[in-house]
Amino acid sequence: MNTTSRTTWTAPRSGGLLAGIDLLLGWVVRLVWLNFWWLLLSLAGGILLGIGPATVAAHQVAATWARGQEVHSVPHVMTSIWRRCWWPANRVALLAGALVGALALTWLLSRSGPPLLAAGAQGACLVGLLVMAAIIPHLIWLSAAELRERESGRAPGVARVFTAALAAAVSRPVLTVLMAATWIVWPVALVLARWPGLLPVCGASVPLLVGAWCLARVSVAPDDDPPPYSSPSPPLTGTTGTTGTTGTTGTTGTTIPERI
Repeated sequence: MNTTSRTTWTAPRSGGLLAGIDLLLGWVVRLVWLNFWWLLLSLAGGILLGIGPATVAAHQVAATWARGQEVHSVPHVMTSIWRRCWWPANRVALLAGALVGALALTWLLSRSGPPLLAAGAQGACLVGLLVMAAIIPHLIWLSAAELRERESGRAPGVARVFTAALAAAVSRPVLTVLMAATWIVWPVALVLARWPGLLPVCGASVPLLVGAWCLARVSVAPDDDPPPYSSPSPPLTGTTGTTGTTGTTGTTGTTIPERI
């Protein structure tokens, strides 16, 4: 009787407190590890030429997690994507940075002008900065989509990427506000809470994961191919055919290989 009681007491319960703590700690480790490699790859490009491709690479990993898949080697995946998207991501990131810098500088310099002209210039600059804050989160996943189109033989221009980001921001206002607010509120909250030391630990990974999770739920982003060394997604329900060891066989006998 004592042995049975002891076994019952020590047996783990599915969905219990320990399982929840283990899940939480697992996500904390993921976020810290993702932010570490985002910071390392940003520094590898001298920040100015590294933060764009590093952000796209980190988003791809976060999007894979948001779809319920596993990434077996975050350093390998992020380094590979960083190299592949270095120029396409930097084109978008440098142009976005230049626009934000020009608007902010114009807003500051217009303060010393005549009151009427200063008010008009500051109002226009404020609207421009709000637009940039709305489209920058969308530029991250659209840069990943541009990379896939470029590798498939198409070469979309930067103007097309910005236009698509603006269209996505306007068509999904709630999503846009949530993503932009996460990027702004999360770092500010860490600073106001007097925890600025957490910025290099999870300052970028949390907004990236929140944005990827939101995009996966509303199905705005295209169906991203999972990066290398990631486990395949679980089979979809309601598909016609049978699943074999090499893929999914339909009624015509054609084998569709699984994505890896």
